[in-house]
Amino acid sequence: MDHLKSLDSRTLLILVISEIVESCRAHDYTDVVLVHEHRGKPDGLIVCHLPYGPTAYFQLCNVVSRHDIKDKKAMGTVPQAYPHLIINNFTTKLGERTANILKHLFPVPKPDTKRIITFSNEQDYISFRHHIYDKPGGPKSIELKEIGPRFELILFLYGSCQTCTLWSDFYPRVGFWCLQLHE
Repeated sequence: MDHLKSLDSRTLLILVISEIVESCRAHDYTDVVLVHEHRGKPDGLIVCHLPYGPTAYFQLCNVVSRHDIKDKKAMGTVPQAYPHLIINNFTTKLGERTANILKHLFPVPKPDTKRIITFSNEQDYISFRHHIYDKPGGPKSIELKEIGPRFELILFLYGSCQTCTLWSDFYPRVGFWCLQLHE
């Protein structure tokens, strides 16, 4: 997560999820984000807001990493600024809760930021897209450049942070990113 300046990221491997959550709570971490992969392909995402939740488990599909995007020269580097968020079509109560989980992972951006992250819900598939924009011909002409990654999320399970420890029955040992927001 090199694009989030205020986050202290540490890779911890081969730990039990319940131990990870308790350690993060003890050190005042704000979120735990776990990415599960199978044979090098990410296929699951767990987002747990600490200390008391909520926790969401997502299935990842159609993952295209930043390195797999074809037009690498046009893509450029990822800006270090906090992104503006576009949250689209989360209209049900569960949709609103899911949108809150996702949007609270990101700090408030400055108004002049040209980085955009989109979460768009279509038939229970949440599309994630990451772009930067430019206004080459003034405010009425906007160019979008995809800077990746892109993927689809399918909400699998939603619950309190206590359910984060129950997940260890399915995936007892994981590699993950643990994030701490500095104030």
